[in-house]
Amino acid sequence: MTAQGIPTIAWLRPDQLDMVRQLAIAAGLTITAAGSPDAKDTGALARPLDAQPLTDLRAAIATAPGGLVLIADPGTFASGRPGASGSGPNASARNDARSDAEELDAARDRGLKIASLVPLPASLSTLAQVGAPIVGARSGTLGLWCELLGLARLAPRFRELTELVEHFGPVQSVQVTMMASAACGGLGARLIDALDLCAALLGEPESVWAAHAGAEGGLSERHIATPVPEALSDLHGELALALRYEHARCASVLCSDRGGRYGLSVTAVGPRGRVTMTDHALLWLGPDGRSVDDPARQEPAPPPLGTPPQQSSVIQSSAPLSPAPPSTPFAGITPEALFVTLAGRQLRDYLTSGVGSSQQLDYVRLLSCAQAALLSARTGQPQSPATMKRLGGLS
Repeated sequence: MTAQGIPTIAWLRPDQLDMVRQLAIAAGLTITAAGSPDAKDTGALARPLDAQPLTDLRAAIATAPGGLVLIADPGTFASGRPGASGSGPNASARNDARSDAEELDAARDRGLKIASLVPLPASLSTLAQVGAPIVGARSGTLGLWCELLGLARLAPRFRELTELVEHFGPVQSVQVTMMASAACGGLGARLIDALDLCAALLGEPESVWAAHAGAEGGLSERHIATPVPEALSDLHGELALALRYEHARCASVLCSDRGGRYGLSVTAVGPRGRVTMTDHALLWLGPDGRSVDDPARQEPAPPPLGTPPQQSSVIQSSAPLSPAPPSTPFAGITPEALFVTLAGRQLRDYLTSGVGSSQQLDYVRLLSCAQAALLSARTGQPQSPATMKRLGGLS
């Protein structure tokens, strides 16, 4: 099966319409049906997508013969909240979570592909409620229930960063900034993605301290702090983290779903300097501040402040991750163009190979770390991911 013309069911919010259209073009999808967690938005979303209106995501997954289900916003689906699956007001959260997860598992067995912009399950408690290997998990393990799109670890430049890191010794500290609009999946998705980059470079942290910035109201209105939720799917705003690792190593993370244009920055520091990855460049600086992209060349002294930087100090990527040129249909339509490039490439690989890239993630470890961050943001105290995993019965 190839990605071209894949029949696709889309489940999204109004603010995600342009991004989903771009992703459909980038991955070669044909959206045949579309709906929204808020039923009143269904018609307004289906019409511009030239798709059949859809009102029940779970029923659509249960009856779809093949193709792809693209979940941009799951709403209450797979949330573990009572009534989330349309099984009545008296249904338990446990039964809803298991029912939705089993529906995903059965769909996988029929050959239906399911991809989401939001991590599912969205909490350790929901994962523990189900308590069985489900869609996306490696054999015999718990994990993601569907393919999580837009993973920064798959960006060619991040692969190049990890290769460079091998040349300057063990990583001692990491800094990750991950910005996007809510249309790209929300703060919970950015948090899991940022933690995955830290895990790739440093492993599992001993403790996490976090602070949440979330407010309701505009700049001219009185800001009211929003409570820190239990589930990643309900998380919005900004989250700042300090992570502590064994052997005197550390990391800092800032992620946001109010950052406008999608962008990321990763800096790894080691004995031989630092490597920094951004949207458009990869730069290795030695301890003396000089570029080390070509060890045989002596870099001149830094120019005076205000002088434009020289291209020679930047390592050019052999496979750049950048917005598509203006000739392509989805280029520059919204600030999410870079995210679409990354997610579209991942989605094409998933559809053609049948093996999701998110299977590379140790999702229980990442989810435990994320839950430790949310608990820390509520209590103001550092929390242990290992403790969260143990309390959830997942260690």
